[in-house]
Amino acid sequence: MAEISRVAESEADGKVKAVFDEIRNTLGVSTVGSLFEELAVYPWYLQLAWRNLKPNASTAYFHRIARELEEMALKSAGGRRRRLDDSADISPAEARLDLDGKLLTATAALRYGTNGQLPKMLWLSAADKQILSPAPPATVPADEPEPSEESKAAVELRRHAALCAESLPYRMEISATACRQSGLSEDEIDAVRAIIAFSWDRLPRSLLATAKLTGTREVAAPVAAA
Repeated sequence: MAEISRVAESEADGKVKAVFDEIRNTLGVSTVGSLFEELAVYPWYLQLAWRNLKPNASTAYFHRIARELEEMALKSAGGRRRRLDDSADISPAEARLDLDGKLLTATAALRYGTNGQLPKMLWLSAADKQILSPAPPATVPADEPEPSEESKAAVELRRHAALCAESLPYRMEISATACRQSGLSEDEIDAVRAIIAFSWDRLPRSLLATAKLTGTREVAAPVAAA
């Protein structure tokens, strides 16, 4: 696939910058990552997608999915997570792992939502529906590594992300029909789907590559604030 254009955070302004600020605050990350920078090329879609994703991304359940994906990647690399009282005490590789876990969870939600299939809104506990306000780590994430080769572990990460995303608690109106109503052309809708598909392919492999960079030592778990 040809290189995908993106709007760098340093170049974002207006409504795109406002959405980026909300993404960082909601996810508890210090940078929005490649997925949202690529979607920002289509600001109408970025606003629509984030407006629908934010209620789900604010929940304890969303953050739990992300942690599970990170732990799966770490396990495949022979590592495990360690608990810390202060999320600032993490390495750049750990910050990247945290970011990519959340981006993969977001990608799973956007992928199904764009097809009009998500969520099924299955039963969730009150604890899973709790709204979190995680503090972003002080550490800047390491650069996204060259993704690993496709593997069984990558397939399992996608399967888990897709399965868990079905139970997100809030409806997402980002189907092709909703996109058209928001002013997106058919070409733009196709481009958005291509970005999401590319992220769906890349992020599990990036997550696995990052897990290998952390080595076999225990990895810090950023603490989410209720």
